[in-house]
Amino acid sequence: MDISKYKWLLFDLDNTLMDFHEPSVLSFFDLCQNIGLMPNKATYKTYKIENNKVWAQYEDGTITSQELRTLRFEYFFKVAKVEYDPWAAHEQYVAGLIKYSKPTDETLAVLTSLQQSHKLAIITNGLKEAQRPRLKNTGLDKFFTEVIVSDEIGVAKPQVEYFDYVINEIGHSQKDELLIIGDSLMSDILGGMNSCIDTVWYNPAGLATHSKVSPIYTIADLQELVRL
Repeated sequence: MDISKYKWLLFDLDNTLMDFHEPSVLSFFDLCQNIGLMPNKATYKTYKIENNKVWAQYEDGTITSQELRTLRFEYFFKVAKVEYDPWAAHEQYVAGLIKYSKPTDETLAVLTSLQQSHKLAIITNGLKEAQRPRLKNTGLDKFFTEVIVSDEIGVAKPQVEYFDYVINEIGHSQKDELLIIGDSLMSDILGGMNSCIDTVWYNPAGLATHSKVSPIYTIADLQELVRL
């Protein structure tokens, strides 16, 4: 693997450059306390199941990001038998995500090194009111020439239209000089495959690849990008 041939490195954000699980759990637990639910792993697991269903619908284009904001909590509250305003829940949860998010030392070191030799962009399926404040509050925004948030453009990874927009936004049409780095086989890697862009699967847990989704490269830690 030689990343020197690539001009642009297109990074996913959540669970690639920034841990999402811990801020999500802490934010959800704060929400539970506010609405009188027991904040425990079982309750979070129930929320995560319903949340994943809604995100899958959003990524395949069957619902909008605006619908996603409330549907995930509507579904969860129905299962949990709770009556609460899903929009208020959304706002409280996002505020917690912003509050608890932080980059790792590894992320800062890697981006500091790579920005010397490459142009860097963020490609994320997150919501604008969460992603942009999290980037700013953690100081990660200073590393990136472009930040493309699916919520702002009306189409999400892995759809080809998302990556067409990215190419137009960064002003670099030579796909063989672009490299996608992300943790999700079904949004980052599949999106790259569908758009004929090389991919790096960030796979610290050593998970098995999907039979129909094959990254060009696989790494276990971000420092491998610098070493290579």
